[in-house]
Amino acid sequence: MRAVIHFFSGTGNTARAVGIVAARLEAAGWDIARQAIADGTEPPAGIPDLTVAAFPIWAWAPPHFALEYVRRLPRGNGAKAAVLATCGGFGAQGVREMERALRRRGYVVAASGEAGYPDNFLLAVDPPMGTDLERALAEGDEAVNLFINKYISGRPEKIRCSCVHRLWSWPIARLFRACGRRFLGKFFVADDRCTSCGQCAAACPVGAIRMEGAPARPRWGADCAGCYRCIQLCPARAIQ
Repeated sequence: MRAVIHFFSGTGNTARAVGIVAARLEAAGWDIARQAIADGTEPPAGIPDLTVAAFPIWAWAPPHFALEYVRRLPRGNGAKAAVLATCGGFGAQGVREMERALRRRGYVVAASGEAGYPDNFLLAVDPPMGTDLERALAEGDEAVNLFINKYISGRPEKIRCSCVHRLWSWPIARLFRACGRRFLGKFFVADDRCTSCGQCAAACPVGAIRMEGAPARPRWGADCAGCYRCIQLCPARAIQ
């Protein structure tokens, strides 16, 4: 059996979850391939026995470029798929939206789930530290293990989102995707600790960061996806 895990991870939570899923499937005898998603990434050809889409929830939605990527997957023709989202709280309609995109490509979504990990919406909340961080990571890992263990044991489950939650979260998701995310980058600045290394620009999944000036400093454009990867990986901790 072969599975391909298509995933995007901004701050590391989804990558952590994907590692757990891959390890459990490999232990069960599966052949696993991982495909990282960025803006413009083309999906690999071929239809595996299981296609997994893994991503973080932003404003109750999948990242816009992750949705666009899934819409370019090869036609599934009834092949099985699974959806796994990481979120800092409640994902609302986000998982359902990805399920819908997969079904439209001809996949049968056999399992879907959410895993709550540390909230990384740094514009509004401080990330957990110490024992709070350890507890949040452990709870997320437990949810991922439950999700994949049920699939392996032949008891896959799909999460449900009520009509009420879909009604209020869908418009917010659409607004964030259309315009809200484009303003997030305007809040980012690099302070005097910036060494002009350019790692932030190189790692930006949507190419929204440009190194400008002398000395060169990052500048964020309107294509910013709000993933916070740049903040997480800056070796000088210069991005605020």
